[in-house]
Amino acid sequence: MEYDDDRKQQMWDWFFQHYTDPADAGIPHDSGEGGYQYWVLEGKGPYHPKEVLEDEFSEYPQNIIEEVVKDILGGGGEWIRV
Repeated sequence: MEYDDDRKQQMWDWFFQHYTDPADAGIPHDSGEGGYQYWVLEGKGPYHPKEVLEDEFSEYPQNIIEEVVKDILGGGGEWIRV
């Protein structure tokens, strides 16, 4: 994703340097057991982008954070720490 706003770009880049989709990380998925088996992560997930970005970029306006969160969620709703 490319943004004209440097703040948005910074948040996007930072998020994908620190978080990834559980499927891309090889986390086991079992529909009968409720989805991704996060127990294998030992505290590395799942995380929601809104909470993570609000913590890391608390000085940015909420509407800027929410725009980036919306774009991130377009790629999936569950994320784990890299």
